[in-house]
Order: sequence, then structure tokens, then C-alpha cells
Amino acid sequence: MINFIKVLLNRRKAKIAARNELCDNTIAQYDMALSKINSAFVVLEALNEQTKEEQLLASYYDTIKSISSNNIQKFKKASRFIELCQRHNDLLTSINTLEAQIQLHNSNILCDNTIARFKSANEAADRLFCDAHVLIDTDEYTKWKETYSKALQETRSDEIKKLKKAEHFSGLINEHTKLTENKKHLEQRILFHNRKVTNEMIKNAYALIGNVEGRKLDRQQMECIVKDSHNHLVIAGAGTGKTTTVIGKIKFLLKSKQCAPEDILVLSFTNASAYEMNERIRKETGYNIAASTFHKLGLNIISAVDAAFPKITQLRLKKFIKEQILTEMKSESYLKLLNAYMVYNRISAKSEFDFKTKEEYEEYLKFNPPITLCGNEVKSYGEMDIANFLTQNGIQYIYEQPYKIDTRTEIYGQYHPDFYLPDYDIYIEYFGINRNGDPIGVFDSGYGGLTILSKIREALPQYDYIYLGDNARTPYGTRSFEIVYEFTLQAVTKLFEMGCHLVILACNTASAKALRSIQINDLPEMDPARRVLGVIRPTVECIGSITQSRHVGVLATAGTIKSESYPLEIHKLFPDIQVAGEACPLWVSLVENNEAEGDGTDYFVRKYINELLAKDTQIDTVILGCTHYPLLLPKIKKHMPDGIATVTQGELVADSLKDYFHRHPEMDAKCTKGGNCTYYTTEAEEKFIESASTFLNEAVTVQRIEL
Repeated sequence: MINFIKVLLNRRKAKIAARNELCDNTIAQYDMALSKINSAFVVLEALNEQTKEEQLLASYYDTIKSISSNNIQKFKKASRFIELCQRHNDLLTSINTLEAQIQLHNSNILCDNTIARFKSANEAADRLFCDAHVLIDTDEYTKWKETYSKALQETRSDEIKKLKKAEHFSGLINEHTKLTENKKHLEQRILFHNRKVTNEMIKNAYALIGNVEGRKLDRQQMECIVKDSHNHLVIAGAGTGKTTTVIGKIKFLLKSKQCAPEDILVLSFTNASAYEMNERIRKETGYNIAASTFHKLGLNIISAVDAAFPKITQLRLKKFIKEQILTEMKSESYLKLLNAYMVYNRISAKSEFDFKTKEEYEEYLKFNPPITLCGNEVKSYGEMDIANFLTQNGIQYIYEQPYKIDTRTEIYGQYHPDFYLPDYDIYIEYFGINRNGDPIGVFDSGYGGLTILSKIREALPQYDYIYLGDNARTPYGTRSFEIVYEFTLQAVTKLFEMGCHLVILACNTASAKALRSIQINDLPEMDPARRVLGVIRPTVECIGSITQSRHVGVLATAGTIKSESYPLEIHKLFPDIQVAGEACPLWVSLVENNEAEGDGTDYFVRKYINELLAKDTQIDTVILGCTHYPLLLPKIKKHMPDGIATVTQGELVADSLKDYFHRHPEMDAKCTKGGNCTYYTTEAEEKFIESASTFLNEAVTVQRIEL
């Protein structure tokens, strides 16, 4: 019995010893794992790239993961169990800490790399403007977008939000904000910079070369002269000054000493024009710079290279052309091109402007009627081309079908658009202009200008109008002076190109931030005979006769209020009137989102009115300084205290325009009077048609254009 007990005790001792030994080995493994993890912390601190836990721990990763998942309860009776538990907890804590440190390290690396990319793109953008007196090649913007495309794509990424815990996150936000601004506005900054530099260059060039062939060149001619571009494409009619511009360029190159006479090559198409060019260059510059035809230049080059005059071909051209056409007609694509040529050149079409009088043009049409491929006689060759294009492309049309809505009034009959496409329910209007091309242009950044246009057309229905809405880039109210000026100038330029001699800026922000600059700096160079008018001056001219307290309030966009245009204009006419302004940043959005009559709109209308009146309790007249606001007029009157007059702009601008024509009959004579109105927008046509109906209460057709 004693021997049995001894054996049993020995076995128990051996089991305890084995458990203790296994526990000791496990503790040793934990120590090894902790040592490796501590080493990983050191490596991580010195690492300059993103990493993963398994990369840092290398071959020990699986072992450490295995050890950390051990069930240590089996060592509960081991002598060092408490120590084992402590090691186990230390290991789990170290692993979690390492994972967190790796995540933070990777965020820091990603953040720093992103900052570097953003900063590089921003610095490249800034370098474009390093010289305030040098034009920036417009290709540089395209190159910048291509070079930094990855950084530009990252500005839209939600991944940036995940880097909030990175050490340099605030720096990332700063660079991100700057790059986002560059992404939106860099192209416009370049345009604004180039226009400013061009203005300076043109001013200097005028002083350098003076008149060319006895007259001062206009802005477009001077731009061709001063800009050091690879090429200039000039599209103009006979006698419009193309040759004079070329001579001006030569004179500028010589006077500015950019070229010696022998460095300039002048080419022309005919011997006669080359001879004329020679004489005109010599007379203007005093230098004999020989103009050559392309043919003569080629002969001279070949003769110089071959040391012999080249042989002239004896080819029979008519026979050669016939053979080539027959050969090419074997190609289906060529046959289509030939067919198109024959369709559009089968009639000797002439422009209306080729005739001195309308009667001469109509007489010509009698003997050369514009007849379409379908056999329809239309009113002009332009309409004929449209009809033939539709036919060629299998698009059915109906000529001059009455518009689907009854448009008859006491003054005008039913509207008949030129073409109706029944399969698409689309109307096409071929818009014609007179020889001078002078409809009245009306521009707004959004839809509010339609309220001005509507009142002008009520007062002056006999005139032709073009309405241009830059709806794709609305609103202007929160944009900088430079951007509003650049956008407005683009719109004015487009309307001038469309033939407008008179343009109304039916936008308070554009009138406040851009009108004076365009009138003073741009119009004299573009065309001194044209005019650009705003809506602020006509509005304030009547204020003196309305206010009794001599305290006036203005509700407008943030941009208009910030410009202080209303106080400045009012004080010019009525120095004794006190003016207070309040920005209404949400009113435009409420109108354009068809919420003008919504219940929630009352809160914002009441809010801004109360904030304005709190600034000056003696206000008895409030100007609605935004062309959108008349659509909120019912709610504005509802919340405006009794005794305070509300002034809208539409009728005031219309009356002012009537008076302007009375005082300037020369401008009135230039504006065509056909009672037509054409609409253009920079956004989707469907969106404009839908929104415009809110302002005009009538259906309109519109064409999308780019500015």
C-alpha cells in the first residue's frame, strides 16, 4: 500500500513539474513575442512608407497570433500562472497597440503623401501667375489638369475624411481647400489674368505703333497683334481689316525690335494681293519686306535646294480630276460626301446681305427659290439647308406648323415655328437678324432676369430681344468680383457676337460687380458704339420721390450687398438718404426650386425683413435688389409692416429703357423691331424651359450654348 502511494505521489509530482515546465516555456514564448513586438515599434517609427502588421513581424507573425490565442486556463495550477496571465495580457495589449500604431502610421503616411500631391498641384498653379506681365498659354490649364489628374480626382474622394486622426490633417484640409478652388476657378483666373495683361499690352502697343494705315485698330485687331500665339485664325469679310491687321503685326514686330525685316515671312494667295501687300507694308513701315505667294515660295525653295528651276507639270487637270473622282466614287464614304456636296451646292444661294435692299433679295428668290429635297419651298436658303439636313438624316418635319399653345394676343397672331419634328415633339426656329444684326440683349446669371425681360417686352413689344441666362454657373451672388466680372464679360461678348448693340445686365450682382469695369475698360476697346446698361441706376433714380423719411432699405444677394452699389448710387443722386442693406442668401434658391409659395418660405422672408428693419427703424422704403425677388412679392408684402413701400425693378427698368431710347434715337434706330424674342441658356434646355415658365407664365423654346 505504501509503495502504491509513493508511485501515485511521484506521478503527481511529475505531472506538476511538466505543467510548470510547459507554463515556463509559454512565458518564455510570450517574452519572445513581446520582444519582437517592441522591436516592431522601433522599426515602425523609422519607416517612411505604409505597412501591415504581418510585414513588420515577418516570420513571427503567425507564431505570435497563435500564442496570443492560447487557452491559458489549463495552466491554472502552475506555480507561475499569475505571471503567465500578466504576460498574456501584456501581449494582447501590445498587439492592439501595434495595430493602432500601424493604422495611425499609415494614416500619417497617406496624409503626408496626399498633402505633397495637393501642394505640388497648387504650387504649379501659382507658378503660372509668377509674372504679372506675361500671358499664360491656355494650353497650360489643360496640361495642369492632365499632370495632376490624380490629385484632382482625390479632391472628390471620401477617403480624406478617414484621415481625421492623422498628425497633419489640418494641413491636408488647407491644401485640399486651395486645390478645390483651383480646380473650380483656375481656368477663369487664367482668363482674367490674360485679359488684364492683354489690356496692358494693347495700351503699350497703341503707344508704340500708333495708327495703322491712317486709323486706330480695334481691340480684336490689337489682340492679334500683341499676343505671341502660334497662330491666329481670322474669319472676316472683305474690307474688314484683315490685311491692315497683318501690316499692324509687322509694324509692331519691327517697332518692338522682336524681329528684323529679314526675319519676317509674308505670304499671300495671289500675285495681285502679294504685290498690294508689298506696297502697303513699305508705305506703313518704310521697309521693303517682300510678300510672296505660296507657289512662288515653293519654287524658290526647290530652286535653291536643287540649283535648278523645277519642271512644271503638263498634267491635264480636268481629265485628272475626272479620273480621281471616278476612282473615289468606289468608296461608300466618299459617295456620301459627294452627295452632301451636290445637295448643298445645287442652287446658287446668296446671302440676304449680298443685296442692297430687301426688295432686291425677294426678287432674286422669285427666280431662284429655295426648294428642299422634299419639294417644299421655304423662305430662305438657311431654312433650306436645315430641311435638307433633316431629310438626309431620316428625320420627319412639318414646315411652319402652328405652335401647340395658342399664342395669339390683341397685337400678335399665332406663332408658327419654322420646323416641327413630330417624332420628338421638338420645334426649330431659324433666327434671322438684319444687316447690322441688332436685337436687344438681356443677360442674367439665372432666371430672375426674365422678370425684367417680361416688363421690358410689355412696355416695348415692337423690339427684337435675345435673352441669355448663364444658368449653369448660377448663382453669381456668392462669387468674387473677379469671377463675376469675367463671367459677365463672356456673356456680353457672346451677345455682341450675336449682333446686339445694346445689352441690359438684368442681374443686380453683375450690375454691381462688373458693369462699371466693362463700361470703362472693355467697351472702348471692343466697340465704342455699343452700350451695356444695368438695373441698379434705373432703380435708384426714383427713390428720392418715394421715401418720405429719407431712410431706405435694400434686400439683395450677398454679392450685391457687399459691393455697396446701392448706397453708392443712391448717395450720388440723393446724398441725404440713409441706406441699410440685408443679404438674403436663401431667397434665390427658394424661387428657383419652386418654393416661392411654400409654407416654409414665410419663415425666411419674415427673418430677413425683420433683420433689415432692426438695422434702421425709420426705413419707409425697401428696394428688392434682386430680379428673383418679385416672385416672392406676395409673401414680402404679407410680412412687410404697413406704411413701408416695396420697390421692384421690372417696370422701373422698362421705363428707363423707354426714356433711354427717347434720349438716344441713334441707338433706337439700330435696334430691330420685329417683335421676336430668342432664348439661350448655358444649362440643359429642359431645365430652362421648366423653370422659365415660373417666371414668364408662358411656354418658350430655348437653345443651349457655351460661354
